[in-house]
Amino acid sequence: MKGRYIIITPIRDEIRTIRLVLESVTKQTELPVQWLILDDGSTDGTQEVLNEYSQRFDWIWVIPKKYRSERKVGENIVHILHEGLAEAQGLAWDFWAKLDGDISFQPDHYEKLLNEFESDPKLGMASGVSFLPASEGEQPLEWTPPHQPLGMNRMYRRTCWEDIVHLAPRRHWDAIDVYTAQMHGWVTRSFSHIPVVHHRAIDAAQKNPLARRFDSGFHYYTAGYHPIYFLARSIRAMWDEKPYLVSGIAMYTGYLSALITRQNFYDQSLKKYIYSRQWEMVKPGNFLNYVKTKRKAGSNSG
Repeated sequence: MKGRYIIITPIRDEIRTIRLVLESVTKQTELPVQWLILDDGSTDGTQEVLNEYSQRFDWIWVIPKKYRSERKVGENIVHILHEGLAEAQGLAWDFWAKLDGDISFQPDHYEKLLNEFESDPKLGMASGVSFLPASEGEQPLEWTPPHQPLGMNRMYRRTCWEDIVHLAPRRHWDAIDVYTAQMHGWVTRSFSHIPVVHHRAIDAAQKNPLARRFDSGFHYYTAGYHPIYFLARSIRAMWDEKPYLVSGIAMYTGYLSALITRQNFYDQSLKKYIYSRQWEMVKPGNFLNYVKTKRKAGSNSG
């Protein structure tokens, strides 16, 4: 037995993609014990589609929230995930997966993830890698480091989750929990042989991309990111992320703004650990390699 798992999905107004994710999960070769979908006040017909599927599959629970939350990047998602875990009390599970409402994947997606957990007892958190829908014969990869599971679609081992204790209700919670897990001795991975399709590009919901990049850099500083590592990350963003060139400049400007104004760190002990990990990636001899790193489907670099 590979392990029992539950899925928690925070969702709002995903009528364009909701059937894709519903079909992806209901066709899995390894089905979840329960799928808890927390609808955060959808008004576009999403809830009606969810109700249709919950009537067909008794392991799909649709939990309408009583109020529509203010859309705050990171913070709102974390509160909804904790609500979902509270609803799951009493269920027997070994893993839980966070899944957004704009993802699709192959029928063996969760089976492959569970195989990875089974083969490595120290694997605490894992995901596949994310591609955008194919366009003009190409399918762009949404780059993520090999040690960083996807925020929109990841799985936690229960014992790893118990070490993390809780998710930080803030921007970049999905980076903070990765480093927290690593600090406790867990391995975290994104596996390139387990692809998913992300039907809405990261940050697509943000109306002002440069302001979003600035805010992202600001909060990466408070999360404890190393200045040289983040410089490399920002340089790569100049040609990796739209709007090209200025996206990376906006990110590092936000980081420097937090540095100059002496913003508080989320956790000093975690910051020390993050600094040591990130310095290994960008110390002399590694900096240019990190900047130029590109992951390709099937490479499974670690």
